[in-house]
Amino acid sequence: MAPRLALLALVLAPAIALAKPKVAIVPLDNDSGDVLDAVLEALDGDELQIIGPKQVARAADKLGLEGDFSEKELKKLAKELEAQAVVQGSLSTKGANKVLHFKLFVKGKKQKGFKIEFGSAKSPKFKKALHDKMIDKLGDLGGGGGDDEDKPKKKKGDDDEDKPKKKKGGDDDEDKPKKTSSDDDDDKPKKKKGGDDDDDDKPKKKTASADDDDSAGGGGGGDDDVRAHFDVSATRPVRYALRVDAGISVTGRSLTFNSKQFTEGVGAPKPYSNAPVPGARVEGEIYPLAFSNPNGPAAGLGVAGMYDRTFSLTLHNALQPTTAFPATEFRWDIGARYRLAFGTKPTSPSLTFGFDYGHRQFKVDRANQMGGVIIDIPDVEYVGVIPNITFRLPFTPAVALFAKGGSLLAMRTGSIQNPEQYGQAKVTSVEASAGLDITFAKKFAVRLTGEFGLYGFAFTGNGAMANGRDGDPTTPDVGGAADQYIGGAATFAVMY
Repeated sequence: MAPRLALLALVLAPAIALAKPKVAIVPLDNDSGDVLDAVLEALDGDELQIIGPKQVARAADKLGLEGDFSEKELKKLAKELEAQAVVQGSLSTKGANKVLHFKLFVKGKKQKGFKIEFGSAKSPKFKKALHDKMIDKLGDLGGGGGDDEDKPKKKKGDDDEDKPKKKKGGDDDEDKPKKTSSDDDDDKPKKKKGGDDDDDDKPKKKTASADDDDSAGGGGGGDDDVRAHFDVSATRPVRYALRVDAGISVTGRSLTFNSKQFTEGVGAPKPYSNAPVPGARVEGEIYPLAFSNPNGPAAGLGVAGMYDRTFSLTLHNALQPTTAFPATEFRWDIGARYRLAFGTKPTSPSLTFGFDYGHRQFKVDRANQMGGVIIDIPDVEYVGVIPNITFRLPFTPAVALFAKGGSLLAMRTGSIQNPEQYGQAKVTSVEASAGLDITFAKKFAVRLTGEFGLYGFAFTGNGAMANGRDGDPTTPDVGGAADQYIGGAATFAVMY
């Protein structure tokens, strides 16, 4: 047994020694995705094991973390991911160039950050400068394992005064004097700054400039040095990859006619209206490419669909008062989406462009209609394509206002345009909705929606019910109609 254990130790020892330290990369603030991709590509090598933003976002969700993270929360995140370091970055502009500011949290403690200026994220010189600087800053991580807090002290020896010079990614200047036993507290920060001057000289040999950055945020120190902003875009409504809603709806309808007044024949058509009727609704959206990179331009491509149906709707006729005539009312649509988000924060507004194929129907069951009884309500069936646009404006990460508008380009409208009804017509329409999205627990939301739909007809005068109502088919009696729908919905959503 002893020889076997010795052999096993010999086999495992090289693997343990060569284990690469894990570094978690948080999504970059103010980045559309291309710079983050370049950062991941630059750090992809043999020195580090990179934990990507998607996995970091999942871990943050699991721990219930969001917004600005304290060092304690970052330590929890690193522990959950089994990472030795967490890297937080933000992007800013400087003239024609861009500047990446990095904050480093190594072994649960804030370290000195750095910045790098570049012209193009695709530049090999930028990637090399970023790679070298990051490896330089995180180089003392070693092969991972061991006591995170004790390892730096053992590695540097007993000479405390030399620590700032040797450890370029050292502890916060304000914290070190408290932790050492040296009496000359004022000398240490000065010596550490002198060491940083060496770092400032290195990038001058490269096209892409990388410098130590105390603030690591491009705008000064203060609380920004102590806290890292974490924007879990993949789990927020502005960048969700999948959303499914289900709930209740109500719909009221009114149908009015533009008709001349007369008493001959069957008379002018009477207006129709019904009070809001309850129904059920299910709808959803999916953006497949947003699962892997929620901030990329292709992440906005998706599909969406909706189905709504009334529970029970009946009509009555004065000539047959004891009979209830059931009516079927439903609508559905399905189509393509492109979501354009103006930023990556939970409060960033967005525009979504849609192109749907839709179907809306209101049909009366006349099976029990007695002879001589006329139900003077034409059936409608609106089928066509619906270009639309949705604007979403979050007031807070949890509450957002949205508004949607579109128009159905009718391919057919049902029996209302049959020759025995009102005949051919020019049809115009507008569909609109607005409401609130209220998000809670990050992946759940309640949506409150108000809706309006109007379908207008301008009859050409070749339908029997449009011309022959007064007994004289040679003159038009009904010039047009307005079919109006007002309603709303309350749905519960699950997002990913």
